[in-house]
Amino acid sequence: MSRASSTPSSRTASADGAGCRVGRFPAAGLRLALLAVGAEDRLIAGLDEAAGGVAPGLRGARRAGLLPAYARFLGRIGFRAEDSEAARAIALGMLAERRAAACVALLEELAEAAHHSGDPIALKGAALTLGGFYSTGERQMADADLLIPAGAADQWKRAAAGIGARFTPLRAGGYEIACVERGGAIVELHVALAGEAGRLPSLTHADLLPHAVPSPRPGLGIPDPSASREIAVHHFVFHHGGAEEHGLRTLQDLARLPPRSPGDPPLPWPGRSPSRAGDLLGRIVESLRQARWEEDENCRRALAPIFDAIAGSETTSRDFSEDVDEIVLRSAETPFGGTRAVVRYAFPPIAEIRACAGESRARTVVRYPTRALRLAARYAAARATAIFRRRRRRRWREFLASGGDIINSWH
Repeated sequence: MSRASSTPSSRTASADGAGCRVGRFPAAGLRLALLAVGAEDRLIAGLDEAAGGVAPGLRGARRAGLLPAYARFLGRIGFRAEDSEAARAIALGMLAERRAAACVALLEELAEAAHHSGDPIALKGAALTLGGFYSTGERQMADADLLIPAGAADQWKRAAAGIGARFTPLRAGGYEIACVERGGAIVELHVALAGEAGRLPSLTHADLLPHAVPSPRPGLGIPDPSASREIAVHHFVFHHGGAEEHGLRTLQDLARLPPRSPGDPPLPWPGRSPSRAGDLLGRIVESLRQARWEEDENCRRALAPIFDAIAGSETTSRDFSEDVDEIVLRSAETPFGGTRAVVRYAFPPIAEIRACAGESRARTVVRYPTRALRLAARYAAARATAIFRRRRRRRWREFLASGGDIINSWH
């Protein structure tokens, strides 16, 4: 892997000159954190063979929702055409950009077809794009969120039909009422923001309307910068429970928004306020910008699990026990369906095992009688790990929510 500018030795010197000990954090996580806040001049870990090349950063960017930022960075520093890893990362980033741009475009078209009924308010990534904090497609998003008044679903359903989009109603009583999809682009219609852990609705359209400002698109509102900061932090800390893989995109959003002012009116959250967590995350953004993250203990403690998750040191995927639980739940609607599903999973046809595992018939027959015991042991171990991870995540979330005041956090 070669770069068009700067040598590994010069990059190492710049790291030493900044007085930073890169080895304290996984390099891939640190690089992506610096990219998230736009501090490219402080990419002290470099992108050379010693740091693992492009691939670790690409894996982390996919976990963190930073593919466009990573791809744009690789394009700017200039890799040779034969560098296949960089070319793949740039291609994936371009796909993510096109998807994000298509979602925002669908939201704008849908709002226009609905004649902006009820003063709709774009949320999160769509709002930041419409507000000019990101260029089109720069902020990765799987869908665009639009907040509308309760009871307005019928008019928006007609608007979706008018532009040739599919309107899918969602579960009644939740914060999302419908999904509008066309050509792979998705707009989710909300009647409220998500509450803690996404279980209950939180702020409604009426709650957020006083904190909304017009976007450059007539008739389409966006939260003011202070409200956008609170929404980004609340979404990360409380809706996603502080899930580390969502941390860098939140830092990316906060880095684009103006700093919080003491005179900014808070949003009327029905539950816990994200203001203290926002102050901590804001300090982290500044510490990354100025390469001073090691000088603030709470910043180090908050960054460590994020870096671990993005670099792949901490698993963020579903574990074996969760997969088994889902199989049981899917089958529980019929009498004894869950029990039959577990038996079927523990004792599948021998031919099926051989086809999946590629093992000889003799080895499969010898191991088959103990399969259920081995799976039970694996399930028990995975369940214990999952419980530990949930407790650790809860302590980590409380650390964030307290603004770093809970010193004995997840360790």
